[in-house]
Amino acid sequence: MKIKLLFFLGIFIINSISCIQEDTEQSNTCLENGVIVCQEPLWKVPFEDLPTAIYPYPQFDNKIIVGTNKAGKFGLRCMEIETGNVIWELFFDHIGEYLIIRDTYFNAEQKFLIFSLGNWGQTKHIKLDINNGEILWESAIETFTSISAFGDHYYCTVRSTGDVHPIYKVDIATGQAAFYYETDLPPAPDYNAQRSNWACPFEYNGKEYLFIGIMQMTSPNSANYYYSLMDANTQERLLKHVPIESVVEKVDVYDEDIYVFTGNGYKVFNMETLTFEKEIKLLDRGEYVYHIFYKDKLLLGLDYYGLDGYDDNGQSHTHFIIDVNTHTKQYGIDNINVNPASVMDDVLYFVSGDTYYAYNINTGKCVLKFDPSGWETSFCTATYKNTKGEKFVVLGDTKHTYCYEGI
Repeated sequence: MKIKLLFFLGIFIINSISCIQEDTEQSNTCLENGVIVCQEPLWKVPFEDLPTAIYPYPQFDNKIIVGTNKAGKFGLRCMEIETGNVIWELFFDHIGEYLIIRDTYFNAEQKFLIFSLGNWGQTKHIKLDINNGEILWESAIETFTSISAFGDHYYCTVRSTGDVHPIYKVDIATGQAAFYYETDLPPAPDYNAQRSNWACPFEYNGKEYLFIGIMQMTSPNSANYYYSLMDANTQERLLKHVPIESVVEKVDVYDEDIYVFTGNGYKVFNMETLTFEKEIKLLDRGEYVYHIFYKDKLLLGLDYYGLDGYDDNGQSHTHFIIDVNTHTKQYGIDNINVNPASVMDDVLYFVSGDTYYAYNINTGKCVLKFDPSGWETSFCTATYKNTKGEKFVVLGDTKHTYCYEGI
């Protein structure tokens, strides 16, 4: 009896140890003080060389469009988020060491993506069918990262050899571009250089308006900034050449408030008084990267472009978490650079340098941080939650596209 008891006890211990080993082997996550410091990807798909950098990743249904590279050609790749299966690929005859696509016109409902591509003197805009990667039209327009979309058209700043870079309006159905506007702001008194202007469209009371940002160069390394406000249909300027301390880069309407994003923060504009009623300065100088309105918060990424990596207040490239009701900063997350982030279930996911991060936006605490082996420069993130409640986070580096389990 004693021998049988010892035998069964031994079997129980062996099985227990086996179960412990199995659980350890099945776990793809390790923790340190409540922070995920390593995680195995659900899938990773390679490409041959430095890929196209597209900011942010276009995302529709259970699919995502990321950058790729093959035989020295830059391209785009559409993938299933849950499996990593490649649906289509498209490669371009782009000459250069890298290719960055940003300021796109992406419409998930109408299933198209419009972006600019090419080198100086050979730039074109392309409209893609995102279901199959088919090119719907190409239009020769000398512009790079200034596409600002609104409904059935978009605006872009055309790079020209004249004194002023004009704004063109483009029909999304045909790609036909037509001159729209150029500023009559004179050059700086002591520095006769080109003036750039770009359109930021928005809707108010059913009408389209434009904030027009204007940059007047005062030296090779400095500029004055202005803005005008225009009725988009009549081109009547409601405000003309108003000085502003930082460049107007993006306009969005949230909860009937008009948010004007600049390189150092944002302002809330009142269309009745034609004045800013709130001015939130977060950096002394910088560049707008992204924003997300989420529940009662504004998530805002600003990239400081100073030589030392910090502004005068010791702040660096930062993701800000702001209460939209009080316009007070709740948290700031400093990193070596800022790429477009994504949010899912109160967690902000982003990459900076070679590191993948996640922060709880309610507490401002880091909940994930690790440097995957072999990573080089990383790009942006995208999140997805399926009908089963399973969470996915897609990101990439210079060698792979990865998908990790969300928190």
